[in-house]
Amino acid sequence: MPIKSNIKKLFVLLTGSLILVNFCSSFRTADHPNFSGAWTLNEQKTTYGPTPRAIPKRLTIAANEKSMTIVRVAISRDGQEFTSNETLTFDGKETESTAFGNSKKKSVANWSDDGQTLNVSSTIVFDIGGSSMTATVKEAWKLNGESLSIDSEGSSPNGNTSAKAVYDKTK
Repeated sequence: MPIKSNIKKLFVLLTGSLILVNFCSSFRTADHPNFSGAWTLNEQKTTYGPTPRAIPKRLTIAANEKSMTIVRVAISRDGQEFTSNETLTFDGKETESTAFGNSKKKSVANWSDDGQTLNVSSTIVFDIGGSSMTATVKEAWKLNGESLSIDSEGSSPNGNTSAKAVYDKTK
């Protein structure tokens, strides 16, 4: 009889532990930064690469625990504002959007091990006068108080680039 009782207690203890672990892990997304809001480029804190116009002047982000939608407003070569939209999922699955004109962008987003940095890897296929060029971009998104920083490194047949965009939360 005591062996049966001990097995029953062990079963209850293990079941309770599994429920507790599942319950606690469901709150893991609360440990991630929430990038939601309107953001304006802080030009004094931004480190530009060779193509400064490629850095959006404004971002509007709507995020939840599974994904975020980003609306970017940048300046084109002819000085006109243009808007691009992108949705990233946090589950490591590839998403597709349109980057510039008809250029296709495929991205994968994952949280860093400490959950404080969103790492985004993208491949952009540019359509330039009937020929194509592929570029890769790696971004690290971080919140620092009321600032959002996006460190990026890019690679294309034209060479490698890096930049750090710093945005202030719009009040």
